Amino acid sequence: MRTPHGTPWTPAENLWAGAFGDDYQARSPGNVEANRVLFARILSLIDHPLWSVLEMGAGVGSNLAAIKAIDPEIETTGLDINATARVMLSRSADEVIHGSILDFVPTRQWQLVFTKGVLIHIPPEHLPRAFTARGVPESLGDCDSLALILEQFERQYIKQVLSKVDGRRGEAAALLGISRKALWHKLRHESR
Repeated sequence: MRTPHGTPWTPAENLWAGAFGDDYQARSPGNVEANRVLFARILSLIDHPLWSVLEMGAGVGSNLAAIKAIDPEIETTGLDINATARVMLSRSADEVIHGSILDFVPTRQWQLVFTKGVLIHIPPEHLPRAFTARGVPESLGDCDSLALILEQFERQYIKQVLSKVDGRRGEAAALLGISRKALWHKLRHESR
């Protein structure tokens, strides 16, 4: 199979686009209420009005449905490779895009772009493709990889969360949706 842009899919992309992905969508409908609580916390940390969101690998749309439940005015867009998921996603997202996180080329900008639980499914040798800048605004300079941008954003975001919870790492880890150990590693890496 080929992506909407004509490039061949990886074996993992073929798996997720086909029957395996269909079965996964049926087994994992998502928990909108749990996601609503998570995204209410995340959105409360954003100090400006949010009007547009893109989820990369949106699946059936439970994350975007949760965001819509919090603020129906936010324009939501979901990208997914699986046709069954996209049908369900169209019930909660304002816009649905057919594609893979590995070759997505944006035609516009969103205020918040995220992925939740998708990168773990990408084979390690393909992860650099997921972080390669495509359609990056010129204001970001000559950066050819999103890895540095994401690392800087993550660092700032963790600092902001820690500040909001007065440095309580357990509470910060819970808000970030990661384990205390993962937060410890991220903080340790930052201090080097």
